[in-house]
Amino acid sequence: STREPENIYNKLAQKVAIANALPATGRELIQSVSEAYKQYNKDISTFENERMDLKKSIKPLQQKIRMDLAERWPAVLAPYTYNFYNFLQKELGPAQTFIMHHSNYQELAKQQERVLELDTLILAAQRKLAQMDKILRLRKLATLLDQFQRTASADDRAAYQRLVSCEESRL
Repeated sequence: STREPENIYNKLAQKVAIANALPATGRELIQSVSEAYKQYNKDISTFENERMDLKKSIKPLQQKIRMDLAERWPAVLAPYTYNFYNFLQKELGPAQTFIMHHSNYQELAKQQERVLELDTLILAAQRKLAQMDKILRLRKLATLLDQFQRTASADDRAAYQRLVSCEESRL
């Protein structure tokens, strides 16, 4: 069994691991991080593929609603014109009702809602990946600090302490 460094970085890595329901130390931690990495990346890929497919199916739904809206209110095709301004002033309410009662609207809303759900799932998986990265970085820093403490000269240790003191001081 490999010795775990006993320093602040390893303690932080353990806290992050425990907060993510992973083993705190050892090969079990590394194996768990590796498995989690694969799973989160797989999840992200699956979510992104579904999201792309949905976005492709959303476009025709939007286009059909837009075409039907323009057939009834041609001014919607010319934004930044006086006719469009008049449309907004006089016909916005009826146009919104028309859109909401359009045969494609419910499916469009459902698909757009799913895209938002997928965005949330992708973000959550990316955040979990960031936590896995954090664990690995902290463990690397723990190893580097441990090696430094075991092999550094007295002058190097003093320089390091000055650096730490400087970093801890207020600006």
